[in-house]
Amino acid sequence: ILREGTSVSDYANLYSHTHDINKQADITNKPTELGPRARVTYHGTVLAGANVGENAMLGAMAVATRDVPAESVSVGIPARVKREKTKPPIS
Repeated sequence: ILREGTSVSDYANLYSHTHDINKQADITNKPTELGPRARVTYHGTVLAGANVGENAMLGAMAVATRDVPAESVSVGIPARVKREKTKPPIS
């Protein structure tokens, strides 16, 4: 599910299902949701059932094995929160 304003870069991988490790024919579908305004950058991978929250970013070549929290930047394999985004002050 791609929400409004979501951006998916080149060579990104978004998965909708998983296979049982012992019985490869056993497939489980899991909803995967991005956004709104989420970014999955170059070669980022989002595994089935891992969601990328509102205004969050998954860094280049990172693998989201679980949810990426809203308003954060996650990087690495597996992806971990590296930075929390800050909202600009209201004037």
